[in-house]
Amino acid sequence: MLTRHVLGLALHPALEQVQAAVLLIEGLGLDLRAELVQFHQESIPDDVQTLLVGLVSGGALEARHLTTGHRALSEMLAAAALHALDRAGMSLANVLCLGLDNLVLCHDGEAPVPTQLTLGAAGLVAERTGVTVVGDFAGRDLASHGQGMSLAALPHFLLFRAPEKDRAVLSIREWSEATLLPRTAEVDRIRGGLAGPGTWLLDSLVQQMTGGQSRSDPQGRHAVQGRLLPALLERWLHHPLVMKRWPRSAPRSTFGVEFARQTILLAQQQGWTAHDVLCTSHHFVAVAAVQSLRQAAGREADRGREVVLCGAGSRNGFLWRLLEELEPGWRFVRSDDLGWPAAAVQAAVAALLAALALDGEPANLPAVTGARGARLLGHFTPGALANWSSCLDWMTGRWEFAYRRAG
Repeated sequence: MLTRHVLGLALHPALEQVQAAVLLIEGLGLDLRAELVQFHQESIPDDVQTLLVGLVSGGALEARHLTTGHRALSEMLAAAALHALDRAGMSLANVLCLGLDNLVLCHDGEAPVPTQLTLGAAGLVAERTGVTVVGDFAGRDLASHGQGMSLAALPHFLLFRAPEKDRAVLSIREWSEATLLPRTAEVDRIRGGLAGPGTWLLDSLVQQMTGGQSRSDPQGRHAVQGRLLPALLERWLHHPLVMKRWPRSAPRSTFGVEFARQTILLAQQQGWTAHDVLCTSHHFVAVAAVQSLRQAAGREADRGREVVLCGAGSRNGFLWRLLEELEPGWRFVRSDDLGWPAAAVQAAVAALLAALALDGEPANLPAVTGARGARLLGHFTPGALANWSSCLDWMTGRWEFAYRRAG
C-alpha cells in the first residue's frame, strides 16, 4: 500500500491559534485513507491577533499593516509545522508535502469572475521548512466561476463517509458549512455549501458588547442566560445571503464587526439586553444550519441522519442543545468520537487537499461550488530540491522513489 505523510496548516476561526496536523495517508485519490499522527496548535500573540482581526473585518487597509500581518502569520504557520513534527518525533524528510489553508482577507463571489485575496506566504513556509507547499486552493475554482468556498466537501467525504448510514458533516467555524455524504462512493452525489453564519458572528457580538474585554463566548455561557427575540431572528433569517440558494459565498465581514455594531444599535433602540441578542444569535446559527441541511436532503430530510459536528462551534454546549431541539430525529456526534478532534479537522482538510493535488485528483465539486467543471486545486511552491524531487516522482507515478526520499 502506498503511504506518505502530509502536513496541513490552518487557523482557528477566531484567529486565536495556528493549527498543524500531521497525517499518514494510505492509497491514492478517492481511495485514500487518512490517520491523524499529530495535532498541534500555538497561540497567536494578542497584538498579532488584533492586527489580523482588523485586516479581515472589512475596514480600510494600509499596505504596511498588510505586509506586517502577512509576514507574522507566515512565520507562525512555519513554526507550528516544525513544532508539530518535533512533537511527532518526525523529521522534515518524512513529509512529502504541506497543505496551507490561507487566511481569506477579502472575498467577492458576486464579481463577473469571483475572486479573493489571502494572507499566508507559501514561499516563506517552504523556505523555513524545506517542504513543498500546496496552497491557494480556492484560486482555480474561482477562476472557473465557482464560489471558492465549501472546498472541504470532498475531504469531509474521505474522512467521515459511512457506507452503512446516512451522514452529514456540519463544520461550525467562522462560517457554518454543511456537507451531505452519500452512503456510496459516488462523489457526484455529495451535496453541500455555506449553511449560514458561524462563530465569527457570535465572537463579533461578544466583542462589541463587552467593549473588547472578551473575544468570545465559546461555551455559550452568556447566551444561555438570555431569551430568544423572535422579531430579531425573523429579521436575520431574511438576510439576502441566508435566503439565497446554494451555491453561495460571502466575505467574513458579512456577519462581522459592522453587522455587530448595527445589531447593538438596534438592541439599544428596542431595549433588548446583550444576553438576549447573544441568545438569538445562537438560534440564528442553528436554524440557518438546519434549514440548509434539510434543503440539501430534500425528500430524505425526515430520515434519521447522523450529523458530525466539527470546528470551534462544536464545543458550544448551548448551540449543540439548540441543534438537537430543532432536529430531535437526527443524531449529533462530535468528530472527536470518530478519531478526528474538532479543532484538527480544518488542518486535516488542508493536508488532504494537498494530497489530492499531488495525486492528480480534482478536489472541487461543481455541484457544491458552482464551478463550470472539476478542477485540480492548489498552487505549488517547491521546497528543498530533494523534497521537490520526491513530489515530482510522486506526481509522475514513480512512487517507490518518492517514498524513499520522503522517508
